[in-house]
Amino acid sequence: MSSPAAATNAAPPVAAETSPAAPPKLTAALSSSAASTAAHASTTEPWEDDVRGYVFEQRLETGEAHKAAGNEHFRRGEWNLALRRYRRALFHAGFDESQMFDLMDRHREMAHAVQIPVKLNLVACILKHRELGIPIAPIRDDDGDVEIDPLDYCEALIAEALKCEPKCAKAYFRRGQLLIERGDLVSANEALLQAEKLQGSASGGIRDALLKVRQLQREERWREKEMFSGVIQPVSDYKAAQAAEERRRKMLNPFLKAYDILMLPLRWLLAIAAYLANYLRGVGLMGASTTTTHESEDSTIRPHQH
Repeated sequence: MSSPAAATNAAPPVAAETSPAAPPKLTAALSSSAASTAAHASTTEPWEDDVRGYVFEQRLETGEAHKAAGNEHFRRGEWNLALRRYRRALFHAGFDESQMFDLMDRHREMAHAVQIPVKLNLVACILKHRELGIPIAPIRDDDGDVEIDPLDYCEALIAEALKCEPKCAKAYFRRGQLLIERGDLVSANEALLQAEKLQGSASGGIRDALLKVRQLQREERWREKEMFSGVIQPVSDYKAAQAAEERRRKMLNPFLKAYDILMLPLRWLLAIAAYLANYLRGVGLMGASTTTTHESEDSTIRPHQH
């Protein structure tokens, strides 16, 4: 039993969560309070059946314990157990919006301090499953009635983390990793650069992710080039022919200049000969015209003879 002093300093008990009578909607499935996977796992561990308490500090403490266990599973490469631990941590440390609204600021900050790392670690765990090709079942809501694609679930968790902490560099890093998995390389690059900016420097993980984006972009450009090679090839042949013609013209240019220089005197002589020929032809025509004129005048003044 807690002491009176501890009871005084503790946050007010959180009201018990009740499930709605109607089937839950997708938005409820993406709430920060993640569901327990005990009812859906082929084999369950004893800790998957622990009861969620009603005291604020107790719930955060239990969530923190599950997170620490999940981190240990993650380090050992026990991805399925890590995922289940992180979801169990959110089951205990997650609160709905109305409960978070009723909390005092310092209690809300305490909740975020547990929830945000768990959500981002859960995203990392799901992405690790995808990277290693480990099958992962759709994520179910609190009542197990709605199934959500794991990547959509990751996107919702990251959005919730950024809503609570808009300048969280790790959240942008996880978003970049998620967008790489989705194939949106442009947005992934933007998210990773934002993570680098908020962090102040690029950590090894951010640098590796940026290098991966660059490599994938190069591969994508290469595939596009291969895909459209049939269209690009005729243009390339035309340009190659143009380049060959230009090289041939440059190679012949010195010989053409030398030929022009050698032929210059001959062209001058031919031009002079043509000029003289034209001149003499003009003089001849002029003489013939004068003779015809004189004959015409003589015929005009000659007396008429009977």
